[in-house]
Amino acid sequence: MSVEFGPDLSYAYITSPQASSSAGGAVTILVAGMKQNTLYHMRGIVTYSDGSIQFDGDHTFQTGTIPPQRIPTMKVTTATGS
Repeated sequence: MSVEFGPDLSYAYITSPQASSSAGGAVTILVAGMKQNTLYHMRGIVTYSDGSIQFDGDHTFQTGTIPPQRIPTMKVTTATGS
């Protein structure tokens, strides 16, 4: 199983596939790389052992704001050329 996601129904991104156990059951998938304060469309993709594929329906997810205290202090130093 994998998850397609993106800011619209073109689903520009896809997660790495994760297999279920041979008995079936739940699969945990990390969906990362989303921008803050953005609405995303998502759908699951199941690939069966015979190669057939089934798509889930569209779901939406609104990301939140990153709390300022979670953003590290950064400093950029550039070299001056001669």
